[in-house]
Amino acid sequence: MKSNYYVSPSGDDSWTGTLAKPNKGKTDGPFKTLSKARDAVREELKIAEKDITVMLREGNYSLEEAVVFGI
Repeated sequence: MKSNYYVSPSGDDSWTGTLAKPNKGKTDGPFKTLSKARDAVREELKIAEKDITVMLREGNYSLEEAVVFGI
């Protein structure tokens, strides 16, 4: 099983992160931050080992610390 997450500077951390761009109603789409994607990956890895891809959309991302996706 494989999961995909998307991150975009125009995203929202309250969304699922499973869509590459916001839906028409702007109720779901990519995450806004790498840390939210990291947290989603960590939660999935607690349940089962699987392949997870995090795709970054074009834009600038500011980091205050290194992002480590593993548990």
